[in-house]
Amino acid sequence: MTQNIFLTILVIFSINFQLDSVAKNETAIDKNKMIENYKLTQSKLVYREILDETLKILVPDDFVLMDVEMLNLKYPKANRPTLVYTDDNGEVNIAFNYTQNKITPADIPKMKNSILNQFKQVSSINLINSELRNINNKEFFIMKFYSQAIDTKVYNLMFGTELNGRLLIGTFNCTIDKVQVWKSISEDIINSIETL
Repeated sequence: MTQNIFLTILVIFSINFQLDSVAKNETAIDKNKMIENYKLTQSKLVYREILDETLKILVPDDFVLMDVEMLNLKYPKANRPTLVYTDDNGEVNIAFNYTQNKITPADIPKMKNSILNQFKQVSSINLINSELRNINNKEFFIMKFYSQAIDTKVYNLMFGTELNGRLLIGTFNCTIDKVQVWKSISEDIINSIETL
C-alpha cells in the first residue's frame, strides 16, 4: 500500500513544466518577471467548495480548473489528480488527489514518516522541512521541498489528511522563478482548508 501511495504522490508533484517554462535560477529574475510577479500578488483569494462539497479552500480568483487537454499533457493517466486549479500559464498549480486508500486520522504521522523514507530514495527531491500541523481542527502532514522538472526546479508544498476515511493528498507547486511571490500565499491557501 505504501508503494502505491508514494507513486500517487510522485504523480501529483511531478508536473512536466517543459511545455511552458524556461529554466531560471532563484536570484536571476529579470525586470519583466518582477513586474509580472507584482501583478500576481494582486490576485484575490476566494473560498471554493470542492470534492463534492467536502472541502473548503482559498484559491486565487483567477485560477481555473485545468482542462482535460492540459491534464493529459502534464499528468500520466494512472493516478491522475482528482482536481487541479491552475494559473493561465500552468506554472502555478493546486492539485488534489482524493485517493481510494483507506486511512484513519491516527495514520497521519505514520504516513508522513513513510513518505519521508521514500523521499530519501529520490535524489531529485530536496526536502526543506516536514511537519504535522493542525489546520481547523484536523491533522495534516505538510512537506515542503524542491523537485527537478526537465527544464527548471519546482517548489512544492504538499499536504495530506484523512477525509471521510480516505487519504487526501494535495500540493501547491510553482516554478522556481515564482517562489518569492507565491511562498507566503501558498501558506495562506493551505491554512484555509476546512472539511465540511
